[in-house]
Amino acid sequence: MKVDTSGHSAISYVQAWLQRLDDGDYDFREQLSVELSCLTKVLCCFASTVPSAEHARVSVHEGIVELWEKYLVANTSHDLTIEATDGVVTAHAQMLKGASAVISAMLASPMKEGQAQRIQVKDVPKCAVSLFLEILYTCSTQNEPGYKTTLQALDIAHRWQVDVVVTILGDLLQGMITDANFSEIAEQAVLKGLENLKATSQKFGAESRAVQAQLKGGHVPALVQQLFPSAAPSEQKQSRKRRRL
Repeated sequence: MKVDTSGHSAISYVQAWLQRLDDGDYDFREQLSVELSCLTKVLCCFASTVPSAEHARVSVHEGIVELWEKYLVANTSHDLTIEATDGVVTAHAQMLKGASAVISAMLASPMKEGQAQRIQVKDVPKCAVSLFLEILYTCSTQNEPGYKTTLQALDIAHRWQVDVVVTILGDLLQGMITDANFSEIAEQAVLKGLENLKATSQKFGAESRAVQAQLKGGHVPALVQQLFPSAAPSEQKQSRKRRRL
């Protein structure tokens, strides 16, 4: 079998091969199941690395990032205080108002947040607030935050509707998924509608024996189970069948 490469990109070439193999008879496809699976994985890898039009990526000179970092740590010019569970973090009010319509409304209101230029997030630690601000100011982080801190920062960004930070933190979490934290990350991916993180969670879960065992035993949150309908616990499948009958 041959597929001419002329006129193809890498992605369309893989698609052409998949189509060629899929056009064969059933026995033929069975014999090449490994090849079909491999090409499908290759296509998934391509898809996961292509940025969406809504979040196009651009390169930024390192010197510019360093300027943003200086602005982030310029405490003497900070005019907004964020109260976390274990202390306070300061920032520039205008920076957050420009990024978040939610914050802008809070600080413009006659309520205590607007009058004191002070916001309370008593359910989130300082490290998560700092990570959120670092991503907001510089689109990067100098530290290596744990997945729990990243999830907490993601929650702040989602709560305040700072979509660009939600996207960046979601991308960061894709590289943090393990057997131990899979359920926590996958559940937040579903709750917050993070399609890229959901796709990565599905891929990880499909390839992890530990996750597959948890799914079959029904030991994952219901939202996560939705990502793997074919791996529903046997009891759950039987009950659905009885209801249909």
